Amino acid sequence: MEKKEVYQEKIEARLAVWQAKIDEMRAKAKREEAEAKEEYLKQIEELEQKRSETLQQLEKLKAEGSVAWEDLKEGIDGALSELENSFQKIKSRFK
Repeated sequence: MEKKEVYQEKIEARLAVWQAKIDEMRAKAKREEAEAKEEYLKQIEELEQKRSETLQQLEKLKAEGSVAWEDLKEGIDGALSELENSFQKIKSRFK
């Protein structure tokens, strides 16, 4: 298997984990009080947007040839890092 394909599978697996975490947070938000729930859901929407943007970058990577994918890899790694940071902020805020 090529490096690109291994990387794609790794990112797809990470995005699946992120979707599970977001779904878990959404379920928890539904149990919160009205005001906290609204803020929590807003934060979750932002996480979902970041995940969606990362997924779009992954789709671009899949379409690119073997030379250009290295350039896209940096953007995807950065987007995943941003997603992780946002998740940690939200998680610590809504314990």
